[in-house]
Amino acid sequence: MVYQNEALFEWSQELVSLHKELLDKGLKNKEIAKVLGIYPSAYSSLINKVLQPLLQLDIQQKDAANTIRHLFEQVNNISETRTRKRLPQYIEKLEALRVELNHVPQTDLNHYIKQLILSSPPEIMKHLQGVFDCYYLSSFGYRIKREPFLIQYSNRRQQYIIRKGNERSLAQYQGFGYLSNHQTFTIQMQEMDTLIPDNFIAHFHLPPSYTTTMNMLKGISVSMSNSYLPISRKVILHRLSPATTLKDFHQLETQFFEENEEPDNTILNYLRASTSFMEYVPIPHPEYDVEDLVTEKKVLGAI
Repeated sequence: MVYQNEALFEWSQELVSLHKELLDKGLKNKEIAKVLGIYPSAYSSLINKVLQPLLQLDIQQKDAANTIRHLFEQVNNISETRTRKRLPQYIEKLEALRVELNHVPQTDLNHYIKQLILSSPPEIMKHLQGVFDCYYLSSFGYRIKREPFLIQYSNRRQQYIIRKGNERSLAQYQGFGYLSNHQTFTIQMQEMDTLIPDNFIAHFHLPPSYTTTMNMLKGISVSMSNSYLPISRKVILHRLSPATTLKDFHQLETQFFEENEEPDNTILNYLRASTSFMEYVPIPHPEYDVEDLVTEKKVLGAI
């Protein structure tokens, strides 16, 4: 019996320790009880009226077994026999829960996004500021589009604000940028002043040495086409000025280029000569099954 009580004492120590650690991580008694598959009231009695008082005992004393039995008897929702049998299972479940919590960030989405922004090295981000021309193949008439683009530090928000399109553009986007890694600049923007806003995400490759000039960045974007289907495109940012005045930005015009317009423009020729976009096209009577892929291929072949 002494051996059984020693095992009970060790299990109690481990379970109470796990209980306190999980509470420190923000969990509540009812959440822990749910993991163990017992009622919250029974779990509370187990911890507060049985296990914690049990840890104050000297189990080597002759009357230790009677005292332990009395601890269980004073609560009506805990069985000593079942508890002794199930304690190792409880410990195993809470240990698994602790491991899971240690590997999953317990932060809300706003905190996650803020950390992405704040962790981007300012000495790198400042080299990306300026007024740009943004080039990509538009799904509106499948012509190459050039529109104003701005990367500007906001003292009020203490972060870099990204803008695509200005007061003279039909669509305006605004968002934020951060470094996904030491060679990838990522932007996330949402369309403004519209009932069904589009979200524009792009990744741009940075040079390995940030002391070099970065007057042009190549990237890949993901957004929605005019038919509200996903479209991915190559994007070119060509810096016009490192200055970030809104006056200069709003003076720029959005322009669409026809197929043979400005034949000596290097950026236009690059986008024309390469596969600069991937788009899911609408098909008649979709079944939302694998046969739709065959139909889409036929539709693309006819275009």
